[in-house]
Amino acid sequence: MSSKAYFGGMVRFLFWNLNRKKFPEILRRAVHDHSADIVILAESPWSDAQLLWLLNADAAPATPVFQLPFTNCKRIQIVSRFSPNSFPPRLESDYFTMRSLVLPEREELLLVCLHLPSKLYASDDRLALSAGDVSRRIRELEATVRHERTVVVGDFNLNPFEAGMIAVGAFHATRALDVARRHRRVVNGTTYPFFYNPMWQLYTASNGAPPGTYYYEQSEQVAHFWHVFDQVLIRPSLLPRFDHRALQVLHEVVGVSLLDGKGRPDPAIASDHLPLTFQLEF
Repeated sequence: MSSKAYFGGMVRFLFWNLNRKKFPEILRRAVHDHSADIVILAESPWSDAQLLWLLNADAAPATPVFQLPFTNCKRIQIVSRFSPNSFPPRLESDYFTMRSLVLPEREELLLVCLHLPSKLYASDDRLALSAGDVSRRIRELEATVRHERTVVVGDFNLNPFEAGMIAVGAFHATRALDVARRHRRVVNGTTYPFFYNPMWQLYTASNGAPPGTYYYEQSEQVAHFWHVFDQVLIRPSLLPRFDHRALQVLHEVVGVSLLDGKGRPDPAIASDHLPLTFQLEF
């Protein structure tokens, strides 16, 4: 089935850092039960062929099979129900892949999928500089394609409140909708576009969901315990298309909890990261 025949206007995304763990049934059910159209994986333990077989093994006859666009970024796998031709690459490195997302009779988007260096091995300064480098490349690419319809998703290894996320020279991601709707601001004579970061809502979640995507406890005087490393950022021009209610951090898949007895991600069941789902109206 072609992308044009399949596409209905709403695109659902799922991102998951798999921590090199194989839990095929949980991943398959998470993808299918949440009707994910585009699946983005970090630290995947599967080859491209294995992943396609896994996700297509029980596909219904009328459902488009998942396909895999080629990428040189070894830290990220992308599979989609859309044709690989829908994801022409723009720029890639070891840590990110930047692609156009071109769907029939719709405006082009830029899709940036990333997995930045781990906090376990990189200093805060290195992470902030990495964030600044990726953000600069995004701005340069937006200037080339002449639009700012950009989505960034992945494991940033940064919390929403850290400098690499909020600084103007980095992702410049704000939690405030009214601020994001200004689109940009000028600092020291230079204009910087905003990203909107909806992940802040996890800190005030009251529906029993975990207050983050990753748990790490240190014997330090300052410890955050829960971290929101797995995030999605959107440019303000896409705000009318973003469904805030559909943004979820999953802690259960088909009745199987992804948490241990203490309410933390259980690597014995799945990954030490929780998956993220969201959707955009095209």
